[in-house]
Amino acid sequence: MGNCGTREESAVVSNAQVQQLHTSSSLAVKNANNNATDKRHIHNRSISDLSDPSTPRNLEDFRKNSVLYTHVIAFTLYELETITKSFRSDYILGEGGFGTVYKGYIDENVRVGLKSLPVAVKVLNKEGLQGHREWLTEVNFLGQLRHPNLVKLIGYCCEDDHRLLVYEFMFRGSLENHLFRKTTVPLPWARRMMIALGAAKGLAFLHNAERPVIYRDFKTSNILLDSDYTAKLSDFGLAKAGPQGDETHVSTRVMGTYGYAAPEYVMTGHLTARSDVYSFGVVLLELLTGRKSVDKTKPSKEQNLVDWARPKLNDKRKLLQIIDPRLESQYSIRAAQKACSLAYYCLSQNPKARPLMSDVVETLEPLQSGNDAIEYSSMGTTPFVRGGSHIITHHSWQVYRGMLVDGQAVAIKRAQQGSMQGGLEFKTEIELLSRVHHKNLLGLVGFCFEQGEQMLVYEFMPNGTLRDSLSGKSGINLDWKRRLRIALGSARGLAYLHELANPPIIHRDVKSTNILLDEHLNAKVADFGLSKLVSDNEKGHVSTQVKGTLGYLDPEYYMTQQLTEKSDVYSFGVVMLELLTGKLPIEKGKYVVREVRMLMNKSEEEYYGLKQLMDATILNNTTTIIGLGRFLELAMQCVEESAVDRPTMSEVVKAIESILQNDGINTNTTSASSSATDFGASRTAHRHPYNDSIPKKDTHDSNSFDYSGGYTLSTKVEPK
Repeated sequence: MGNCGTREESAVVSNAQVQQLHTSSSLAVKNANNNATDKRHIHNRSISDLSDPSTPRNLEDFRKNSVLYTHVIAFTLYELETITKSFRSDYILGEGGFGTVYKGYIDENVRVGLKSLPVAVKVLNKEGLQGHREWLTEVNFLGQLRHPNLVKLIGYCCEDDHRLLVYEFMFRGSLENHLFRKTTVPLPWARRMMIALGAAKGLAFLHNAERPVIYRDFKTSNILLDSDYTAKLSDFGLAKAGPQGDETHVSTRVMGTYGYAAPEYVMTGHLTARSDVYSFGVVLLELLTGRKSVDKTKPSKEQNLVDWARPKLNDKRKLLQIIDPRLESQYSIRAAQKACSLAYYCLSQNPKARPLMSDVVETLEPLQSGNDAIEYSSMGTTPFVRGGSHIITHHSWQVYRGMLVDGQAVAIKRAQQGSMQGGLEFKTEIELLSRVHHKNLLGLVGFCFEQGEQMLVYEFMPNGTLRDSLSGKSGINLDWKRRLRIALGSARGLAYLHELANPPIIHRDVKSTNILLDEHLNAKVADFGLSKLVSDNEKGHVSTQVKGTLGYLDPEYYMTQQLTEKSDVYSFGVVMLELLTGKLPIEKGKYVVREVRMLMNKSEEEYYGLKQLMDATILNNTTTIIGLGRFLELAMQCVEESAVDRPTMSEVVKAIESILQNDGINTNTTSASSSATDFGASRTAHRHPYNDSIPKKDTHDSNSFDYSGGYTLSTKVEPK
């Protein structure tokens, strides 16, 4: 099945391959495969031991061997160019000595029979023989080895001088980024121990394989994390088949990464499984201390982590001094002592004194905290503490506040048992939120489909919905500048869905109750239960049953049943008018869009004739309403009757950024299912939804609207 030939020759995929791909891709799709490989190698990756029996020597050997890898797909270069948009720069996930990694998405549009799956595509540098040999090594090992703690190889491409690998997409990137990037939230103790155990299991599997494999480049940048923080080993380019029979070691050219390589391997070139154990000890030490294996910014005696920390690891008085201070109060002294003792023995100068990786796994398993208090889904969801305070009741679902075992607050949305609509929307949210990741979109932490239960677990937004703040329910007074920032954040989230998601996503239920506010009042767009994907063959619109929320609903979509990205733009324009007036779209039978059009007077420069409509909170808390005219003009462009006259969301983003920047305001941010109305599936033309006969009885207050998405700190259940 090797495709080291023409595109036509490599375009065939067997039923077994397709079936295996179906099996390997689950609903809990993983994201962000960012492997910024450490370049500080002892030797740059060059020609290694050419007699290495663990990898095919040439393409002919590869063709003969590759027929065994029935679960690995041979992609054409054209297919991989298609899913990465010709390897566009904004699709880059990471770069290193091996080449560049791009995000992509495979589905039926790429090849019939492929299940929808986000992937990471690694393009190896063309220069030199070593790139090709490492490519062969990766295909050879990952083509044969499957384990929950090894990254999955989905496929490969070998066309002319092009060498590419296609992996599962890892949502949370590398352990290196989580440990050492200053902008990230520190990993809690429990999560660090979970990651250590997962990585140890991956190494133990390799060492105990029928033909043992020595990983040879174990380090934080090669440990990738899925959405549940499950650790998976990646980058097998330097892996070697281990010694067999009476052999005690493999003699090979010294390759690896400075700071992680075992001292005896560096000195002699003798490679054993205990070399990996030493490297694991270094990574465990990084997890315990929060320090890099080599850090030239530290005082000279502390630059090499092992030299500085190892003498303290078996000293009960000193070991607590080296534990990451950000972990204070998260661990027991007993657990810290056990973890430090394990690191101490892994880092022994004598390889024979180091434990086996199977022993390491047994030592780490008891350190997984809170096992008796955690409820796991059989589908691999994030564990969460039982119980939690009730926040919202809806006819299709309820939302609870809960807490993960590591202390992270979450919102748990639970479908009412037997709710068909809730189930459909839950599946839509999982499918869509596994594809996207943006700071202005609400993050999905995990899910549970088990024993008739359907639950989604989100990051918790302590300041509730934008509607809560505008109505005064949350007690937060939003001044004008904060409202502009909320508008900008929401617009950025929608622009990402429309233009950077692959394929594009139409939210279909943009409204103030689906815009949530975090602790810094940054906006996050939520509730993807009604969202729609736009495939390339749908020519700019999706013909679909009309769903949404009256007042925000695009009238053109309502009348034609043709959904476009401009439908979201209309809804966002209504939200902009909400930000200005504080009013719901429809109150006492009056539609805010029509009211603004009637009263707006551009010749009245201070308030444009809208002072009586404007939210009193703005007037009372803002001395100068910057950019009011431009904001108002932009909102009215968004709610134009015809979609072609509305701006795109990226144009909206630029316009709001311009308003803020002209006043010298930093435009960077500081520091749940829609049961919206189903308007029926009739194919006959609808009347305009916002004519003069909007009934007052149904639109007098917010309770006349389907509440969808969002949650607040209140434990009071509001009647719906």
